[in-house]
Amino acid sequence: MTQQNPRPQDPSEAFAHDEQHRADGLAARLGEITAKPSHPSRGSVPHYQRAYQVASATAAAHTEQPDGRPT
Repeated sequence: MTQQNPRPQDPSEAFAHDEQHRADGLAARLGEITAKPSHPSRGSVPHYQRAYQVASATAAAHTEQPDGRPT
């Protein structure tokens, strides 16, 4: 389900929002996996961590900063 934003977003802001949403989901999944030592996806933790780092960095890189410039 996509949340409606009251103001239109330009493409980079929309992309940043999507990537941040993906990072948040990956962080939640990492929490589930690491909370249970016997979790069957335990061996995939490094891949989830890297995907989280990439999604977070991509979101930050496409977010307009308070001075109006992208990062």
